[in-house]
Amino acid sequence: MAYKDIIVFVDAPSASMHRLRIAADLARRSMAHLIGIYVVPDNIDHHSHDGFARGQRAVRQVLERHRSSQERAILQAGRQFADLVGDKGIQAELRLVWNTESDRNVLLNSFYADLVIVGQTEPRGLPEHWLPEHLLLATGVPMLIVPNNWTSDSVGTRILIAWNASKEARRAATDALPLLSEAELVKILVVDPNRNPGRHGEEPGANIALHLARHGAPVDVEQLESDGASIADAVVNAAIRHNADLIVMGVYSHGRSRQLLFGSVTRAVLKNTTVPVLISH
Repeated sequence: MAYKDIIVFVDAPSASMHRLRIAADLARRSMAHLIGIYVVPDNIDHHSHDGFARGQRAVRQVLERHRSSQERAILQAGRQFADLVGDKGIQAELRLVWNTESDRNVLLNSFYADLVIVGQTEPRGLPEHWLPEHLLLATGVPMLIVPNNWTSDSVGTRILIAWNASKEARRAATDALPLLSEAELVKILVVDPNRNPGRHGEEPGANIALHLARHGAPVDVEQLESDGASIADAVVNAAIRHNADLIVMGVYSHGRSRQLLFGSVTRAVLKNTTVPVLISH
């Protein structure tokens, strides 16, 4: 099954250019419909003294300046998106979400996609104060997180799967199947394979490798001892060592102070990785 609806969150051109190129390339390869979402910020041209404006004329000038800044930002985002998708010859559209209605509209738009693409660090293209986990855990839609310093225009040629025989990892591998079946190499990484022997079966990584091979993925298994290092470091370093252009991993979450947060391994990978990461929950 190929991706047929892909969403990419758009923001300032310098921050989202590589993200947009990856999204357009994936849409071209999958013959998918690409949807760009631009969350229009409220404070594009905010000055500290705006709150001290007095009188109708002064207030009107502040509002007009903000409106003009928003219009320029929308035009800039629209031109960037149109130029990219025009070169790829794909079906695409750009949707505007106003920050005052972002929570409901972002979820509504994302819920009906096969894949959502965001940035790694601020600005991610998401609404103000949102983190990637808010969107992933609210929708269940797999998410591709692109590091800001990633320079390639494509992903999925050499893929590393962080495999721990959990339902989250299994979900991530399934969500990545459209890419796995077309990759040149799929490396299944099992860190500390003897830690949970009951999960893996007789040979850690063998069962998932056989399953993915039946889907046409060119799989290879690597068992790795962390030797006291963090699992996150082991995953990121293995991806770099194998020249991977995509990490696939499932994520755990837990409640704390009524906020949904990623587990420590996921958080560390997303913070430190220089390679795009596809995550599922």
